[in-house]
Amino acid sequence: MFLKRILTYSILSLATVCTFFASVSVDVDHTGSILASVSLGESVYAEDKIKTIQDAITPSEAENAMAQKMFNELVTGLNIILAILTAIVSPAIMFAGWLMSPDWTSGDLFNLREPMHNLWVTVSNIVYFIYAILLIIIALGTMF
Repeated sequence: MFLKRILTYSILSLATVCTFFASVSVDVDHTGSILASVSLGESVYAEDKIKTIQDAITPSEAENAMAQKMFNELVTGLNIILAILTAIVSPAIMFAGWLMSPDWTSGDLFNLREPMHNLWVTVSNIVYFIYAILLIIIALGTMF
């Protein structure tokens, strides 16, 4: 079956390339078989006989089994690759989520919530005071 397909494809390729130089004939005999031949003058370069068109396009059981085995191996390989990626990425995502927890910023992780809150109030009051002074300076600058 494989050899028949290769021969059929080679005849079609040769027919495509040599269309301007060669004579391609496709005939159906009295048994329903397809006869294809490529000739140049009196010389016949390739010929093939196919019982029916269905035989030419229907894969055999061995080809189906080989394709199924190939797809199974491909899926197994992809599963292994995805399992490795998952094993690498999952701990990184968990660690990133842990670092993004509000415990780091609010001080709960080390029982520092109260001192950090007091520090925040002090720093924000200083910033607000500086901002107020700047606004007064800008207002005075625009008036005079």
